[in-house]
Amino acid sequence: AERKEAEKEAGLLSTLDHPNIVAFWESFVHRSSRDPGRHLNGSGKLCIVMEYADGGDLQELLKGRRGQLLPESQVVALFIQ
Repeated sequence: AERKEAEKEAGLLSTLDHPNIVAFWESFVHRSSRDPGRHLNGSGKLCIVMEYADGGDLQELLKGRRGQLLPESQVVALFIQ
């Protein structure tokens, strides 16, 4: 059930196209050659390949500010994204 939900989420990601959303490239299931039952039970790890976000993320932005608050205009701009 959890695997199916993750696969559905990957499918949804593939349909999104917006400048403020990191682009989805592909998804696949990686099955390790060290897993002897890999062909019997469908085990493996769902991998989602996405665009590199060179601008960083919100956590990096906040860390870089070293406790200084963001201006309200920037908070609003980030929130509406």
